[in-house]
Amino acid sequence: MRRLLANYRQATLGFLLGLLFGAIFGLWPFTTPTAPEVGDVVRGVEVTTSDMVKAIDPQYYRRVPFIPSVWQVGVGATLALTGFGVSWGISRAGT
Repeated sequence: MRRLLANYRQATLGFLLGLLFGAIFGLWPFTTPTAPEVGDVVRGVEVTTSDMVKAIDPQYYRRVPFIPSVWQVGVGATLALTGFGVSWGISRAGT
């Protein structure tokens, strides 16, 4: 990592920043599972009957984003700021 930062600082920082932003989408908590409907494709198989819909395990339901409530945004921001504060405190204590 030191060698990459020394020789290719901008590209390395850009790559790491891309990983961070990409993780946001993978870890975004504001999604809800939506049951498939007849005609949808689940795990490469077209759902053709209502019995097939009932047989699908909920872990394979499609996740749909939703708008978080003010409370959810507040709690998320508070947790993020707390994590930042703890990290900053640890870094200050180490120097």
